[in-house]
Amino acid sequence: MADSVAEQLTRILDDYGDEVKNVARKDAKKAGREAAKELKNDSPKSPGGGEYASGWTTKQVDEDTVTVYNRKMPGLAHLLEKGHLIR
Repeated sequence: MADSVAEQLTRILDDYGDEVKNVARKDAKKAGREAAKELKNDSPKSPGGGEYASGWTTKQVDEDTVTVYNRKMPGLAHLLEKGHLIR
């Protein structure tokens, strides 16, 4: 017997939801890579090698979340943004 209209509609919507998830996952990865590339270009570079600028990378946290972080000098970004505590 043929599937009911409700079953067909459910299958179509499930397929569409899976497709949307795949596109969102790909876009998140692409945006993370572009952000890391931009940070590498815009970060301060020391005359001795630019270790801070070259340390930017991405990590897939879960299905649809990508984190951009500095693996070589992870604490420096906070200090550059917030400054040092002066007592």
